[in-house]
Amino acid sequence: LINETLNHIPWNKIDLPYVSEKNHMRDDESLSNAEDYIFNMEYLLKWNPDKFVVWNRPLYWYRKHGTHTLSGRYYEDMFATKKKEIALLTLLEKQWDIVHGDGYYKRVLHCIETGIMNYLRPENPMPYWKKMARCNTVMQGKTYKRCLKKCAKEMSGIRMFVCNTGNSFLFCQYIKFCNTWN
Repeated sequence: LINETLNHIPWNKIDLPYVSEKNHMRDDESLSNAEDYIFNMEYLLKWNPDKFVVWNRPLYWYRKHGTHTLSGRYYEDMFATKKKEIALLTLLEKQWDIVHGDGYYKRVLHCIETGIMNYLRPENPMPYWKKMARCNTVMQGKTYKRCLKKCAKEMSGIRMFVCNTGNSFLFCQYIKFCNTWN
């Protein structure tokens, strides 16, 4: 459930309302993104992992209307939200006595890179050089480097090279290039 990143999407869960009611849990409406993931992680922290069931059958169908997505816009609090996601994932794995596996490092890497891509969006009013400096600091940090090392076997050589430079401009150009070929 955790290491396969099934928890980050809002539409594949059936929860027991009394767990969230008993613990006064609701989506954090102050968050502009990832509130569903954070709610799911907080829910899991209140529950015994032996009581979960993963069922490989559709319980309902998710219909997406139009092409606009929430992930395609700038969020001022994205880095803070992603830090909270990582902290909750780390706490959950510690509470459930799970050794950090590949899924953990992939999720942390995804959180960091999503934050970087968001931060560099043109809608961010911060001067470009400040955005680049902040993102370069993140990419040169210990957490990002550790996740890169753990995920290296699944990355292409060029991606690994680009990410290891710690240069967010080069990283964004690489991502844009990859997106043109997908």
